[in-house]
Amino acid sequence: MLKIKDNVDLKELKKFGFEEGYQNGPCFIKSLSGTEGTHGFITIKAEHKINGLDIGNAREIDCVRVDSSLFSIEFYEFLNTIYDLIKADLVEKVGDRL
Repeated sequence: MLKIKDNVDLKELKKFGFEEGYQNGPCFIKSLSGTEGTHGFITIKAEHKINGLDIGNAREIDCVRVDSSLFSIEFYEFLNTIYDLIKADLVEKVGDRL
């Protein structure tokens, strides 16, 4: 799995088109525009708590409803965003799960 490094200020994500939002907790969201009305989101949780308990997957990079077809504009936008975050040294791999 990929996550944003702990030493990174999450507000830096705004430079890459992310906006502050709320999806089951505070997060940063980047909307991906696709073809034929499809769309998806890249979300990065600022924290992840249930009933006040930290469940430990904050800062994970998650993708919701991206069309994974090879020719999807949305899929290429997703890959380009992840590449830009890696190139900026904001991302680390944690564990073996994708």
